[in-house]
Amino acid sequence: MGINIKDYIVEAYRTLKLGGQLITYYPSEHHYGVKFIEGLSHLGFAVAQHNEIYKWHYVWAIKQGRQENPSANVSF
Repeated sequence: MGINIKDYIVEAYRTLKLGGQLITYYPSEHHYGVKFIEGLSHLGFAVAQHNEIYKWHYVWAIKQGRQENPSANVSF
């Protein structure tokens, strides 16, 4: 994923069925995952699990029925 991470998340929401799973890994260097997890929940995903594995943050999210705030910002 690049700088336009929100576009990727919005497209994942559009293409996944209800209950579809989104799994992301991103480097833990200089990043704190709270903003990313909050952004996912605003864009219609329920975060089922998240943790740090070695030098990576792992996030497993499931598509919910509706988006809370489609204009929410998603960043690392």
